[in-house]
Amino acid sequence: MKKLLLSLFFLPIFVFGQDKVTFTAAGVTCSMCSNAIHKSLSSDKSILKIEANLETQEWILEYKKGEFDSQSLIKRVEDAG
Repeated sequence: MKKLLLSLFFLPIFVFGQDKVTFTAAGVTCSMCSNAIHKSLSSDKSILKIEANLETQEWILEYKKGEFDSQSLIKRVEDAG
C-alpha cells in the first residue's frame, strides 16, 4: 500500500454519548487495502462503528465518548499496510 494522506475532522455527538470522526485516507483504492484498515481499526475496542466508502476514500468512525485519540488512529491506519 502506498503512503496514506490522512485528514481528520473531529465531530462530537453529545446526544448519543459518542464521538464521531471522519477521515480521508488517500490512496486506498482497492478492497484489500480497505480490508486491512478495517481489520486494524476493528481491534480498537473504543471504536463502536466503522463505515468506509472506497469511492470517496472516506471513513466514518464512532468512538466511545472521550476515547478518541488522533495519534492512535493515524498509527493504526499507517500500520495497516
